[in-house]
Amino acid sequence: MFKRFCAMALSALVFAFSLVPAAPAQDFAALLTEQAAVLEAALFSDESLTEALKSGERYRAAGGSYAVFLSVSDGEGRAHTFLGSGPSLRSAWNKSVRAAARQCQRDGRAPLWLRVDIVTESALLTHGQLRESIGLAPGSFAFGLSPGQDYTQALLCPQVHQTGLIDYAAQDISQEAWPEELPEEWIRFSCQSYFYTVSEGVVPLAPGRSGIGVRASTPDKGTVQDAVAQAALFLAASVQEDGHFSYGTFAGSGKPVPGYSILRHAGSTWSLVQAYRLTKDSRLAAPIQSSLDALVEQNLTWKDSKTAYVTEHFAGEIKLGGNGIALAALTDYMETFGTQDYLPQSKSLGEGILSMQREDGSFVHVLHADDFSLKDELRTVYYDGEAVYGLLRLYQYTGEAKWLKAAKKAVDYLIENHYEEHGDHWISYAMNELVRLDPSPRYQTFALKNGQTNLSTIYRRRALDPAGMENLMCVFAAHQQVLQKSPGLPYLEEFDSALLQKAIRYRAAYMLEHFFYPETAMFMAHPRQVQGSFFVLEDDFRVRIDDVQHTIGGYCLYLDHYSQVSPQG
Repeated sequence: MFKRFCAMALSALVFAFSLVPAAPAQDFAALLTEQAAVLEAALFSDESLTEALKSGERYRAAGGSYAVFLSVSDGEGRAHTFLGSGPSLRSAWNKSVRAAARQCQRDGRAPLWLRVDIVTESALLTHGQLRESIGLAPGSFAFGLSPGQDYTQALLCPQVHQTGLIDYAAQDISQEAWPEELPEEWIRFSCQSYFYTVSEGVVPLAPGRSGIGVRASTPDKGTVQDAVAQAALFLAASVQEDGHFSYGTFAGSGKPVPGYSILRHAGSTWSLVQAYRLTKDSRLAAPIQSSLDALVEQNLTWKDSKTAYVTEHFAGEIKLGGNGIALAALTDYMETFGTQDYLPQSKSLGEGILSMQREDGSFVHVLHADDFSLKDELRTVYYDGEAVYGLLRLYQYTGEAKWLKAAKKAVDYLIENHYEEHGDHWISYAMNELVRLDPSPRYQTFALKNGQTNLSTIYRRRALDPAGMENLMCVFAAHQQVLQKSPGLPYLEEFDSALLQKAIRYRAAYMLEHFFYPETAMFMAHPRQVQGSFFVLEDDFRVRIDDVQHTIGGYCLYLDHYSQVSPQG
């Protein structure tokens, strides 16, 4: 029954795995055993593990009271897991190591990453009891699972997520992931985990909020800077010869994310510029230049010699927000690299935004690219904030008053029509800039109201949600400006600054749990290809360019205000 599921899931319990060939004379079993010995010394001397095994309630599964899962990967292929079970931790550990060593020698392949997961708590549940324990929030199931009364067909928590075993909408086992008759009983288990690689040594792992097992990283300046630097290099490596990005991958299955968005292209390029400002990594410069050239040379449609639009060619659409995000990328690039290379195109994109603005300050959202006729008056609230932000950045770069005048006109419309009810992160970006340029109480109040709308929702959300972090940080920056310039602003009494600080710190830590450190990447189809990126766990560990873009953006803003928002600050 389970064979078909294992083939679909590429389960770690299949004792054959593809690793990169190394020198044929090497003793791979000895290499694995040597590396495992380092892990062994760490876990058997860890008093917290001893205590967890003593205090945790465990179902006595067939095969023994102790269960150890040793996962092995070379970084190129998905990790495969070797089960050891027995009456003692030592006997279970030895079984898992012997099984892994035999397979390494048989395949003639060298291990790079090792991870051990030791069951510390477990319970035998009926299928009905298992269903009752599944929440509605995607990605919220934080346990490993094994059908029946032993661990021979077990999936660790990251493998449960990777295989899509849980159908959250149905609060049940997914029929697609498990096409056979469902077993009557399941072992649900939690683990204490450790990761090992030669370059890092032994790294203790914490369950994390999703249960997948992550290093206990705090969002201190060094950790966040390193994550941003790695994510930027990942994004830069995604830029292809024609300047467009490799759009994304579902890391769990290894399938590509379909489609392409030129708006996300522009935003991802912008995030690379932000990362370059932070890291000064020269390896980012050429990919940035290439992707910007692709944007302005291949993806603009000109209405006349002075008016240009970013165009989604596959849809034949001109989207208002595209011009706004492109202006963010182009102006930041010119400021950062000290050039005016893209100034003519930037002004033409500004003219494109003005051509889509009505007399009352509102914008039309989408035009047909072939004849510039109206397609959609309204598409998404994002576009309004993106357009205003782009105009403000163009004003800041050029000093030309017409861009600021148009931006204010648009914001006046947003205020009159209660757009703060949307709590949009792009409006927060725009208002943070506007209150710096014009600290009118009207604008300050709107900036804070927009930020307050989704504050508790962002704080509670169980997802990567990097745009939420951008929202928080823009609101924080605007709030700081209000405190400095208008400490008597009436709305300050209603604004929940304590929750804002709390949410920032929580989200900064939570996003690190969605960073592809090797201990998580090793369970993906192509670990090295996604290592150093950020993923959306509930969507087959999706890594799409905008997932990385917004996380870089949110963290760069976090670092800008680190001394004020971090627990260490």
